[in-house]
Amino acid sequence: MNEPVSALLNYKYERPRHGFRGATDYRLGGKSYRIAAWNHPSSLANIILNWIQHTFFFGVYIVAPMGHGKTKLSQSIAHHIHTKEPRFSIRWASGYEFTHQQEFFESLPKIPTVIIFDDVSGELKQLTDKQIESNFSSLTRIRWILDPVAGKIPVVCIVVGHYSKNLEKEFRAQLGMSIFAAFGNEEMTNIDTIAPKGSDAFKTLIKFGKIYTEMFEKHQFDLHIGNGEKITYYTDKPFRACAAISKTKGRIILYSEQDVCDKCVKTEYQRLVDSQMVFDKIVAAYGNQGKLALKIYMQKHGYSLALHPTVASALDHIEQDLAPVFAWDNNQMVDIIWKDAKKAKPKQTYHKRKLNDKIVKDLAEKSILTKKPTNTIINPTEEPTNLSMELNEQFLTNA
Repeated sequence: MNEPVSALLNYKYERPRHGFRGATDYRLGGKSYRIAAWNHPSSLANIILNWIQHTFFFGVYIVAPMGHGKTKLSQSIAHHIHTKEPRFSIRWASGYEFTHQQEFFESLPKIPTVIIFDDVSGELKQLTDKQIESNFSSLTRIRWILDPVAGKIPVVCIVVGHYSKNLEKEFRAQLGMSIFAAFGNEEMTNIDTIAPKGSDAFKTLIKFGKIYTEMFEKHQFDLHIGNGEKITYYTDKPFRACAAISKTKGRIILYSEQDVCDKCVKTEYQRLVDSQMVFDKIVAAYGNQGKLALKIYMQKHGYSLALHPTVASALDHIEQDLAPVFAWDNNQMVDIIWKDAKKAKPKQTYHKRKLNDKIVKDLAEKSILTKKPTNTIINPTEEPTNLSMELNEQFLTNA
C-alpha cells in the first residue's frame, strides 16, 4: 500500500468526551472567539476523515445564491481537512472539469486530494442526458480512476451550486453531505425532500432558516453553546453561519473568510492553447462566418485591431454616439440587413452541439493547464507585453 494511503488509514479521530465542555477557542487573525465545538468547521473535517477511512470517497454539496460566501466556505472546509491531514492536496476546478470528469480525474496526481468544483450551475444546464450519465459514471468511479489497482486513494469532492436541485438526484446521492449557506422560501417549501421530517437534519434546517434571516436582516444571530449559555455573533465579524446535513444528522457551522492558508486559497486556472490552432478549428468548422465570429469576439473583448479599422470605427460610432441617443426598430433593422444582402433571413439560430463538443475536446487535449495571471493587463492596441510573450513561450516549450 502506498505511503499516503497507509498514513490516512492509520488516522484515528478521537471523539470528544461526553458531557458539556464549554466553548472552544476559534483563533482567526490573531484573535480568539468563543464557539461550541459542534459549531466549529473542524468538526466537519472530522466527519469527512472518519468516512474516508472506509469509503475512500466523500462528497459535499454547498448550496447558496451569489454573494453568500460559497467559495469562502469551501476554502474553510478544505483548510481544516488538510490541517488535520496534511497529505491532502487541494485542487480547485471549474464547471468545465465537472462536465468533463473522466479526463479531469485522469489528469490528477495519484495522491489524496480535495477537489473543489467551484460553481457548476451554468454548465449543468447545457448538459445532455448522455453527458450527465457519462459524468455520473466517472464520479462513481473516481477512486478507481486514481488508483486502478486498489481504489484506495482518498478523494473529497466539494461541489458548489446555486440551488439544492441543480444537481441530478443521482449526483446528490453520491455526495454524503449537503451544506446550505442560504435557506430561503424555495428550500423551506421543499424541506421534506431535503431531510426526513422530524430528523435532526430537518430540525437543523428549520433552525438555520431563522438564523439565516437574522444574519442578513439584523446583521447578527445567536447560538447556544451549552448549559443554557448563548452567544451573539455579528455577521461577517468574522463569522457567517451555514447548515450542514448528512443523512439524518445536522449541525450549524460557523465559517469565516479569514479561515484559509496559501495551500487552500482559491486558485484559478486557465487552459492555454495555441491561437493558430483555435483559428484553424473555427475556420474548418464554420468557414468565413467563423472568421467573422472571431473578429467580432476579439473586438468585443477590447481588441479593436481584429476588425478592419473602418468597421471598428463604424461600430464604435453606432455603440457610443447613435445607440445612447436614438432608438429604432431592431426587428426592422434585421430585415433591412438581410434584404440588403439579398438573402433570406434565417428562421432561427442553431448550435452545432456535436461539432462544438469535438472542438472543445480537441483543444483541451492540446492545452496546457496554468494558473491564471493576476493583476496584469494586456493592452490590446500595443505590441505584445511580457505576459503575452511569456505565455506563448510557455506553450511552445510544453507543446
